[in-house]
Amino acid sequence: MTNDKTWFTIEEPAYDESTYAGRFESMRAIQKMHLVFKGNSDIKDMQKLLQRVKKEETEAREKHGKPHVLRTK
Repeated sequence: MTNDKTWFTIEEPAYDESTYAGRFESMRAIQKMHLVFKGNSDIKDMQKLLQRVKKEETEAREKHGKPHVLRTK
């Protein structure tokens, strides 16, 4: 059985930015050229997703004291 869920928060970096490898992976993760050509409706959908995730993290912080929510990988 594979572990297909991981703890996630948009408030903390996904990689350890105190190391060169972590900073490299962080930069590589945000430089996705296919996103350059997204239309306005796609961008608005992504903004709605971010708002939903922020709301979920706020609720998680109030309930558990941490912003982490369990996400499917």
